[in-house]
Amino acid sequence: LGKTLQVLVMLLYEKENGNRKSSLIVVPTSLVFNWINEIKKFTPSLKIYVHYGQERLRDISRISGENPDLIITSYATLRNDISILNKKEYYYIVLDESQQIKNPLAKNTKSVYSLKSEYRLVLTGTPVENSYIELWSQFAFLNPGMLGNMDYFKRNFMSIGKNKEDNVSSLKNIINPFLLMR
Repeated sequence: LGKTLQVLVMLLYEKENGNRKSSLIVVPTSLVFNWINEIKKFTPSLKIYVHYGQERLRDISRISGENPDLIITSYATLRNDISILNKKEYYYIVLDESQQIKNPLAKNTKSVYSLKSEYRLVLTGTPVENSYIELWSQFAFLNPGMLGNMDYFKRNFMSIGKNKEDNVSSLKNIINPFLLMR
């Protein structure tokens, strides 16, 4: 099964077992309509609000009033509307193509870090494209502090030299329980 479908089934299960909070799904602009189609096809009982485009609501109480199970938005819309979207606490925050937050200093990443939820999930086929700091950035969202602050991480896991293989092995041991690969 694909990542999208696995997440949708899990969120449907949570709803059927009593969760009443909205979950936020953040996706690249190119995937907004794919997620909508997948929801309609596989989990049509999940009520969705799409916070995207010119017609989107500008008031979190109106969004909450719709009582959606899922709120779908793009990274760009999230960044532009962070003052609206960070006023709500979500059940899950799901980041699809989470390499979008690979730069911990970028506005997209800082916006995502400011969100509140009970649970967090990231989906990516490429957790590291250029540097291990991309992995740190995603884990800083998932489980803040687990890999230390950025300076600690750079010192202990990105150092060049004779301990590099040990550092990489140690990092793999830390993050391995949190990865699901197909």
